Amino acid sequence: MAAPELRLKDTGEVITDKEWKQAVDCIIKHHREALPELKKVIKEKGEDWSLGYHHSLGLSVRNTLRREGFQWGAISLDNNWADLVEEAVKKAVSSSKEE
Repeated sequence: MAAPELRLKDTGEVITDKEWKQAVDCIIKHHREALPELKKVIKEKGEDWSLGYHHSLGLSVRNTLRREGFQWGAISLDNNWADLVEEAVKKAVSSSKEE
């Protein structure tokens, strides 16, 4: 079994599971309206979906996270925003199905 992925802040500190989940929830809170469309885009384009969104949605997500107190550093936010969005899409879709 492979070791779990280690996510790091620019300082070298580990991003905890709790911090990661809080960041996902923050994205859901502030970008909920974009998530249904992103689900379609991710399904259509696969792993490379984020390339076309780096300077639009990606910038908005990174700025939102900074504004909300996620001081992970520019490189870490740049490396992790798309994975956070993908997780937010999955979580928002599953929670909306339960409602």
